Amino acid sequence: MTTFTNPLTWLILLALTIAAAGFAWGIVRPTRRRHPAHAQTALFVVLGDGGVALATALIVAANGPADWLQITAILMAALAAGGLPMIWEYIDHHTSSALVAAQRHALAQIDTILAEE
Repeated sequence: MTTFTNPLTWLILLALTIAAAGFAWGIVRPTRRRHPAHAQTALFVVLGDGGVALATALIVAANGPADWLQITAILMAALAAGGLPMIWEYIDHHTSSALVAAQRHALAQIDTILAEE
C-alpha cells in the first residue's frame, strides 16, 4: 500500500487540519483580538511547525520506511493540511467587516486631527 492510499494517512492529515483550525480560531484569533500587537507570532509558528512535524512522523511511522521523495510529499501534504486553516483564519480576520470599519474610523480620526492643525 502506498502512502496516499493508506486511510490512516488521510486520517492523520484530517486530524492535523482540525487541530490547526481549532488552534487558529480558538487560540490565535482571541489573542489577536485582545491585543493586536501580541508579539507571539513566532511562538504560534513554532507550535504549528511542531504539529506538522508530528503529523509527518506519524504518517511515516504508519506507512513504514519511506524514501526522500515520499517524505517530501508527506511533508508538503502536512504543511498544506496544517497551514491552510491558519491562512484562512488570517485572511478572514483581516478582511472582516468589523476590522475594516475600525480602520476606517481610525483613519477618519487621523484626518480630523490633521485638518485641525
